[in-house]
Parts: sequence; C-alpha cells; structure tokens
Amino acid sequence: MPGQRDGIQVLEDALKVAKYEMLVQQLNKDLARAGLRENYPTTIQSRSLLRSFTAFIYELVSRDMPAFLNLLYAVDVPEKAVNELAASELHEFAVGAASLILNREFMKLKYR
Repeated sequence: MPGQRDGIQVLEDALKVAKYEMLVQQLNKDLARAGLRENYPTTIQSRSLLRSFTAFIYELVSRDMPAFLNLLYAVDVPEKAVNELAASELHEFAVGAASLILNREFMKLKYR
C-alpha cells in the first residue's frame, strides 16, 4: 500500500513519541475483543513483538480465517488495504497484515 509504513517503522515511531506501551495495550485490547487469547507484555522489545505478532498472524490466516477476519474488524483495518495484500504469498501476506494492524493501532493512539 503506497505510503504504508512497515511494522518496525510503526513500532519505532511509537517508541519515539512514548506511546509504545499504549500501542501494545491497544493491540492486546483488540485481540481480546476479537476473542483471541494472544497477549503481549508491554515490556516486549519492538523487534520481538513484530516477529511474534507476524508469526501469530501467519498461523491465524492459515488455520482460522474467520478469526483473522474478526481481528481485522475489531482493529478496523480498511478492507481495501487488505485486498491489496490478497495476491501475496502467505508469509508476505502475514507480514503485510501485521503491518496494517500495527499501523491502524498507532493511528488510533495518535487521534486520542
């Protein structure tokens, strides 16, 4: 997606403006709203979070598409952005989807 930052850029931006912990909390909140048990400590390093969250998205997409779609709805990721990822390989799709979700979570914090 043009102008879309990758996941690590989003996390580094959140660290720069002291909103990283809030981003992790928002992610955990939306995971719970989607009925998912995945939860990340607010102390997790940004690269570890990205790696773990991307792996979680990969597993979710490959094993439980309805749960993945429910997560996208809970986070409010635009359908158009997801559709642009649809032609990718599964790993690329998971990386892109994780970045979309993290971008959306950060945007929520910026407008609070």
